[in-house]
Amino acid sequence: MIFIDMLIWFCIILTISLVSQLIYRYSKGPVRAFLNVVGFIGVFIHELSHALMCIIFRVPLRGFSVKFRSHYTNEVAPHGRVKIGEVERISFLQKVMVSVGPLIISTWIFLFCLEIVTIQEADLITKFVLGVFMVSILIGASPSGHDIYYMFYSYGIDPLYSTYQLFLTALAVIIVYFGIDFTVIALPMELFYYILAFFTVIAFYFALKYFLKFLYYLYRRIFQTSRLTSRRLTRKRHKPYKPKEEYYEENYIERGYDE
Repeated sequence: MIFIDMLIWFCIILTISLVSQLIYRYSKGPVRAFLNVVGFIGVFIHELSHALMCIIFRVPLRGFSVKFRSHYTNEVAPHGRVKIGEVERISFLQKVMVSVGPLIISTWIFLFCLEIVTIQEADLITKFVLGVFMVSILIGASPSGHDIYYMFYSYGIDPLYSTYQLFLTALAVIIVYFGIDFTVIALPMELFYYILAFFTVIAFYFALKYFLKFLYYLYRRIFQTSRLTSRRLTRKRHKPYKPKEEYYEENYIERGYDE
């Protein structure tokens, strides 16, 4: 049930985030001013989530920035970007995790705040501050249009290896879902079970990946298979003379992509 509950929470946060962005788009006056402030915090969490996923999944991170005003019009328009390098060497799964990172991490932070506000004892001021913070998280939780485009685009770069990664991911989820009972571990919050399950799937993914690579190595050693008659279960490595860099450009008013 942990995976189902976690998936339900992701869907809830994504839906609320999209609705909150729609409300912002048509808001005016004091409501717009309030959403500008809390939205800036949400954009910061969004970009920080991209950066954290880059670190976790070993994607070259060149830095990230968040700005309160538009560079072109100087109007209030909270936005930010994450700069990544050597994009030709980043796999499909890495790009997916970096793209959906804001939804995953924002959901975890939201649930942590919700736990404190609704269950644990907290004074009124603390609940108010956390409530405003939760609103800001919801504004910046959803992936941008470029995030979604980038996932589909990266799949087409190497469809065979991308499909192989999806297969390993599905296999890891199935093994963890049916083979491990996380409830035997006593954790203080339900959120921690979600985080534990997430990183357990990652661990099993890499275990399966290197186990299959080992089997493939043994197969080649025993049967001396020619490189021309079988394809390695690895993606192509390409390191250009001047590695290309890309930006995850975010703007919860009008999300875009800027090279």
